[in-house]
Amino acid sequence: MHPSSPCETDRDPGRIATDPAVMLAHRLCAAGPVVLALDDLQLADEATLLVWRRLCRTATQRPLLLVGACRPVPKRPELDLLRRDVRDHGGTALTVERLSDAEVAELARRITGRAPGPRLLDRLELATGNPL
Repeated sequence: MHPSSPCETDRDPGRIATDPAVMLAHRLCAAGPVVLALDDLQLADEATLLVWRRLCRTATQRPLLLVGACRPVPKRPELDLLRRDVRDHGGTALTVERLSDAEVAELARRITGRAPGPRLLDRLELATGNPL
């Protein structure tokens, strides 16, 4: 190795840990369009968020769709940075609000084929607007 070239141990450890995942995504994109989805980003470790941020920065240059979801808590500065990176690189960051009681009742009606009764509505209220 040439003395002026950085050795592997001098490189950023975060980058060394994320390079294989980013390289794999790029190889997959070379073969065709790729969709990567990641739920519960609020629980992701730093390396995962770093991979996601690096992929966001290159997604417009590849046939790559990234779909990430996170809850508002716990509030983490890393997620705010990720949202900003998404927007800065042509992506869209959406905030999905909770469903109202009327929307929950309508969703239950569509799923079951009839209007929900009071007991079901009481149970659905425990979901606090989460459609799942």
